[in-house]
Amino acid sequence: MWRSLTMRCPTQDLPVTITAVPASLPKVVCGSSGMTVLLPNGYTEDVKVLDKNLQKVSAIASPGHCGYAVQKGPNYVSFSALYTACDVSIVHHHYVLTVYYKTARGASMVVDMKCPLLFTPSTPVTVKPGTPPAMCYKSAMSARLPTVSVQLVKILDKVGKEVTVVSLASKCGYHLVKEERDIYFSVPYTACDVKILDHHYVLTVIYTSFAGHRTVIHLRCPVPAPSPIEAGVSCLEDYMSIELPLGPLNEVKVVGKYPCEGDGSKCCMNSY
Repeated sequence: MWRSLTMRCPTQDLPVTITAVPASLPKVVCGSSGMTVLLPNGYTEDVKVLDKNLQKVSAIASPGHCGYAVQKGPNYVSFSALYTACDVSIVHHHYVLTVYYKTARGASMVVDMKCPLLFTPSTPVTVKPGTPPAMCYKSAMSARLPTVSVQLVKILDKVGKEVTVVSLASKCGYHLVKEERDIYFSVPYTACDVKILDHHYVLTVIYTSFAGHRTVIHLRCPVPAPSPIEAGVSCLEDYMSIELPLGPLNEVKVVGKYPCEGDGSKCCMNSY
C-alpha cells in the first residue's frame, strides 16, 4: 500500500523577537464561562491572540463566533475570552490563551491567560501569573524559562551538540520573547531539532538560571494519533531529509511537477 507525505521547510526568516514587560503582569480573572484580563492603556486593535497555527491574529477583527471581546476603558483595555473561544487550548487541565498587546508607548507585551478547567465558582477569583510547564498547542509547544537573557538559552541538536537558540531562530522557526523575569520560548513541532520519541515531540533545552546554575529540561508534547510521519522532516541549510519506515529503496518515490489525473494512470512519480 502506497503512503504519501509532504516534506516542508520554512523559506522566510523568522527573526528573534525581544520585548519587555511592565513591572507587574496583568492579572487574569477566571469566571464561570470565560476569562478576562485588564491590559495597560493602549489601542484595542493592538490586542492579538496566538492562534492554533502559532500566528498572531487580531482579537477585535476575529469573527464573532470566536468568543473574544475587546473594550477600551479610561486607562486600560479589557480583553475577555470564552473558554470555548477559537484559540483557547486545554493544557494540563487549564484553559490557556496567549495574548499579545502594546502599551500606550508602543512597547510589545505578552501575557498567558490561564484558568483551571473545572473552575465553576459563583464569584470570580484572581489567578496570579506564574511559570507554567511546557504548553502544548496544535502546531507548537512553549515554555517560560527563568533566565535573564536569550543568549543563555540553548538546545541540543540532533547530533547531540549544544547550540544557542538565537543562532538557529531564523532558520528553524524558534521564537524568543524577553519578559521581566522569564524568557518565553516557543517551538514549532516542525523545528529543526524536535524529535519524536515514544509518541511525543521532544526537545532538550539548556539554560542558565538566575542563580547561575546550568539547567536541562525536556519539552514534551504528545503526538496526535496516528503519528504524522511528516513531523520527522529535518530542515538543514541547503536540503531537507526524513527517516522513513524500513522498506525496499525502489519503493521510495517523489511526485513530479505534474499531479495525478483521473484514475491516477497519469501520475508523474520518480523512483530513487
